[in-house]
Amino acid sequence: MRGPKDEPTMTRLSSLRVERLRPVVPEGGLRALPSVELNERSRAMLEAAEAASLGSPIWRARKTAETREILALGQIADRFRVLEVRMHTDLLVVAELHVTVPCLEAPGQPLQVLPMALLGLKYPEAVLAEAVPGTAFVQILAPGAVWHANVARAFGQPMCLGPRMPVGIPLREIVILTYGALSMQTVQLDPGDAAGVLNAAAAEFWQANLDRIPLTRASFLSAAGQ
Repeated sequence: MRGPKDEPTMTRLSSLRVERLRPVVPEGGLRALPSVELNERSRAMLEAAEAASLGSPIWRARKTAETREILALGQIADRFRVLEVRMHTDLLVVAELHVTVPCLEAPGQPLQVLPMALLGLKYPEAVLAEAVPGTAFVQILAPGAVWHANVARAFGQPMCLGPRMPVGIPLREIVILTYGALSMQTVQLDPGDAAGVLNAAAAEFWQANLDRIPLTRASFLSAAGQ
């Protein structure tokens, strides 16, 4: 629950302009994330999320560190934009990812490749101590009808990034793995493999259309639209 002391931060956050200049990738690329200074919008988002953060001191500190890094990522990566952050229990992030998204409304209809996904990212506390299943982190909130071997057609369109993710994997790595999977630069198409096929029909489709993979060869840090 929010108290009176949180109002200035929330008011400042809601009043910030949503437009931004094209991000500039620092010379060190992703290695430079710790040195990226958060802008006013990012600082306000971090402060608002911290004010409602729950859990042990270790978990709250980890959520703050992961949030700071994911906001910095949004400042240097033209393809990634953080829209909302919450830290109540698990760390929850809603973000735009400018990446190819294959979609098929119904069998027999033409495949569409859309230019952006709205992601729901979840970073659970369990990741600090155990290898969490690869289905625990990402949902494709939009567009609907994603036609991808590693994305379920079920409610929320969960994505599988592998059987299990390494203990302590940073959230930035989850974002980059998601980009690689949706662009089909990395993809698992074998329905008999436990590594992540959630849509067997889509896996069969892409096995028959290997000449269309990857959907793009553009890197994560390239400009959106390339």
